[in-house]
Amino acid sequence: MGYSYTITSFIVIVSWIGFWLPVTAVPARVTLGVTTLLTLLTTGNFVRSSLPPISYVTAIDVWVGICTIFVLLALLLFPISLYFSNNKETRKDTSKFARRITDHPLTFKMCRVCGGHRSIHRHQESEEPGANLDHKNRIIFPFLFIVFNISYWAYYLT
Repeated sequence: MGYSYTITSFIVIVSWIGFWLPVTAVPARVTLGVTTLLTLLTTGNFVRSSLPPISYVTAIDVWVGICTIFVLLALLLFPISLYFSNNKETRKDTSKFARRITDHPLTFKMCRVCGGHRSIHRHQESEEPGANLDHKNRIIFPFLFIVFNISYWAYYLT
């Protein structure tokens, strides 16, 4: 039974890899999210089938349920990140001439803060809301999972 906790924890952690993938990597992020969700659901069904049938909620049911919520939220936050990322793209000038000039590697863009070249301040290029959401989730999801673990084990071990 203890291996069930370990396996489901690893599945939840693997679902967070999507936060490190670029927002534009749609197939990779969708595949990762759906695969981890289906794997977790299959593992949860296997764990429940190995227990005798009962009519009340057990500790493992709570664990698998919360882990499923973590994986589902990681999957559902991807379209939100993609929306905010695309929303910024649609506000840019979309003419072919403007894209060719601004995307050219020899084009120099000045930093609004210090007037320096854009390559000096690469962190400013990731200021789009979709990327910021992923950066925040890299911290928020593990923190919440640790808080859940502490409260879960404190409740069920005492």
